[in-house]
Amino acid sequence: MTDKPKVVLDLDQLTPRDFKRARVMLGGRDPGELIEVHEDRTALIIWCVRSRDDPGFTWDMALDTPWSECVAPDASEPDPQPASTPASNGSSPSGTAKTSARASRPSATSSA
Repeated sequence: MTDKPKVVLDLDQLTPRDFKRARVMLGGRDPGELIEVHEDRTALIIWCVRSRDDPGFTWDMALDTPWSECVAPDASEPDPQPASTPASNGSSPSGTAKTSARASRPSATSSA
């Protein structure tokens, strides 16, 4: 078993520096082209995150990373209330927290 933290498969965690490094690794190819294909997008995120701390981490290693070492973006957010305890008003507090956290991020289409 590995002690590495799971990779959160969320493009929002990537930085412009990650894309610059990926462009070099890809021999000049635009990393943005990889986002359209699920497997390529996943490998890109894995490579960017893992190669930050391990410069020897390769594209092939990213492609060979098992799904068990990855987690969906929503799964990475802590649930403020255990699932076995119902919310007092019948609504899901985790849904509210996720909405407010996302609302605080500027959208790609906002003019601000």
